[in-house]
Amino acid sequence: MRCRTCDYPLWRTTSRTCPECGSEFHAQEYRFEPGAVVYRCPHCREGYFGTGRDGHLEPPAFDCVTCGQAITMDQMSIEPAYGVDEALTGPPPNPWSSRQKIGIMRAWFQSVMAILGAPTEFIRGLPANSPVGDSVLFAGITATFGALLGLALVAIALLFQAFFTGRFPGAGQYVLVQLVLALFNIVFAIVSSMLAGFVAHVVLKVLRGTNGGLGRSMPAILYGYGATGVINLLVCCPCTWFISPIWWCVSIARMLQEVHKAQASKTITASIVAAIAWISILGVGTWASAVLSGTSSGLGPRIQIGMPAVDGESFSQNGVPYATPLAAVADGSMPMTEFLDLIAPDDEPVVIGGLSAEELDEASEATITRLSERMVALLPADQAPFRLGRAVFVYRNATSSSSAWQVLVLPTDPNAPEARWTIVRRRSIVTVNKVEFLEHVTAENKRRTDAKRPPLGDLSLLPDLLLRKELSAPEAAVPVTPSEPAPPADPVVPPASAPAGVPGGA
Repeated sequence: MRCRTCDYPLWRTTSRTCPECGSEFHAQEYRFEPGAVVYRCPHCREGYFGTGRDGHLEPPAFDCVTCGQAITMDQMSIEPAYGVDEALTGPPPNPWSSRQKIGIMRAWFQSVMAILGAPTEFIRGLPANSPVGDSVLFAGITATFGALLGLALVAIALLFQAFFTGRFPGAGQYVLVQLVLALFNIVFAIVSSMLAGFVAHVVLKVLRGTNGGLGRSMPAILYGYGATGVINLLVCCPCTWFISPIWWCVSIARMLQEVHKAQASKTITASIVAAIAWISILGVGTWASAVLSGTSSGLGPRIQIGMPAVDGESFSQNGVPYATPLAAVADGSMPMTEFLDLIAPDDEPVVIGGLSAEELDEASEATITRLSERMVALLPADQAPFRLGRAVFVYRNATSSSSAWQVLVLPTDPNAPEARWTIVRRRSIVTVNKVEFLEHVTAENKRRTDAKRPPLGDLSLLPDLLLRKELSAPEAAVPVTPSEPAPPADPVVPPASAPAGVPGGA
């Protein structure tokens, strides 16, 4: 029987305030094993065993059989019964406090169930001087499980990528990045929860609802996260992201109320403010995670690994390739926004037939069809690759092979260390660095050799059709006639050592 604020032993104390810290307490707040403690009359020291539920007296008020004075249980001093060790007077110890005896994973699971079902009882079973490190460990296990689940989902995605494309160059580097992110997420989950605990304690301080230091508030937050965070592991249920914060607020409000003996309104307010702070911190962490993983829009083209692949049927109708990508847009097979993302992934200025990107997005089907007809006259012969802005359309008739390239999105500066090439296939989109791109070029040229087609050269040397006067000028200024000759079409094929899109093959 110890003070819940300072852990001072309260045995044989007749006053109902802690001699050490002055905190108020009552006998009814403590639970004992039936028959394990003796209640002493404050007048004559006659002893009575607590044989009722939770080791309390039944009835709690009566006349002393020795002195005849009217007494109540809350007036009496309490001490362990003769021969009973202090540690054995209370109920079974908190499962997390017993982890060395029952095993850490079993203790973690039992603690999760206890917190989700009865958070007040759980926190009541912890000593007032319980180290914050115990709660950090508990929350860290939950965060680790979440990180492992994330890695498992990444592994599944890699398997699907390998299945549809036949290979995944750079998979080792990608996995390493995910491992670093998993470690980052574990640390971030613990730190963000501790920051939320600090916020909750400050709010309680302002509301005058604290009865102890920060070390009493922090475990309530961390144990609450460690239990309710398990709900987020149920990825099959989309409602978990809504339920978990609410349950967390309820759990920590009840535990803070037990720890600080504060009014429910104050602890509920503190828990809600803490949850809002935690969600805000989570948003910042999500952005930081995106930056570290390279999925931020500021790190390269908007097309990234893991986003839905361009449907191969977008480039053809009933197996017959469209004459141009604009023909696919006019027919409704490819959205104009998707076409613009390919040719100008970083929102570069685009002018086709005198129309800007905004005007193209609002243009009618007839206008897009006329622009497509003008583009046909400029395309190279023999299905050779052609370039529009940053996009090189490689196989215009590659609708039967998921491995063959359809579009290559070139980087702004191929020589920059952060340069990325985006390869669009029928069923996948991959964004790779320079070294990985060389591997992709080798594999693609092997497929082209087997198909008796010339290997890809330096596709960055292809002329940009968007810069052709016939295509960039308004339609009325440069009429297009069927007899207009097409420009030379054969792509430049440098030596085999020069990779596509990488100047000089370096």
